[in-house]
Amino acid sequence: METGSYARVKKLKMVEAEEDFREVEPWQTPIVVNSYNIPAPETFVMGDDFEVWESQVRCYIKQVPGSMRVDMILGFLAWDSYRKIMLYVSLEDAQQLLQLLRKRLVNFLPKEQYLEQFFLRHQQPNES
Repeated sequence: METGSYARVKKLKMVEAEEDFREVEPWQTPIVVNSYNIPAPETFVMGDDFEVWESQVRCYIKQVPGSMRVDMILGFLAWDSYRKIMLYVSLEDAQQLLQLLRKRLVNFLPKEQYLEQFFLRHQQPNES
């Protein structure tokens, strides 16, 4: 049995190690990417250049296992962008998700502008 200051230090380190351990949910576990110096894309915010962002994302996710690509892409979306597609997050294919993002986020107008276009439009006689 160890005694003295060495035993106290060893016991103290064991207690500190136990305090540092935390339970984490699977979704909280960081994804380790072998990026080979490929920088992570910036978070996509509405109004950003989607073409550039998509190109950066495609280069980056090549390093990620296929099963994690959708989650990785969703992690690169700002809150306002994510809200536009959150009903479709059941997609499991990164290619389909990027197509959906292009459809929903590129040339997107706020609902106020759609309402303005609707009310300013003149109805033709043959339209109902």
